[in-house]
Amino acid sequence: MSFGQYIALMISATSVSWFAWYIVLTSVNPNESGILGFIIFYISLCVALIGTLSVLELLIRKSFSQSVVKLTQDVHTSFRHGIILACIIIGSLICTTQGYFYWWTMFIFFIIAGMTEYLSLLIQQTKR
Repeated sequence: MSFGQYIALMISATSVSWFAWYIVLTSVNPNESGILGFIIFYISLCVALIGTLSVLELLIRKSFSQSVVKLTQDVHTSFRHGIILACIIIGSLICTTQGYFYWWTMFIFFIIAGMTEYLSLLIQQTKR
């Protein structure tokens, strides 16, 4: 798969995800749907954020790097960062709705994200 095909596929899948989130946002009543409505809301938002953040980071990485060999590594890294950032955003939203969002919860999120990134770099380094 070429870089252009990958970007086109990711952009289309992300657009579908954002559309699904919009449908959930406009059609699900949180007072009547219960916990299932909130789970569908956060999952659809998380998938849309992962796609958006990973595509944006990949395009930024591609604009600063000209190496074709490094491109697959950049795809993996940008997707991993998209997942981590989306989890921080979703975790922050959940903490905000539950009334648990303080400066130290954000600090804990960033510590967990840093540890996750460090462990994934260690795993990636041992595979080489």
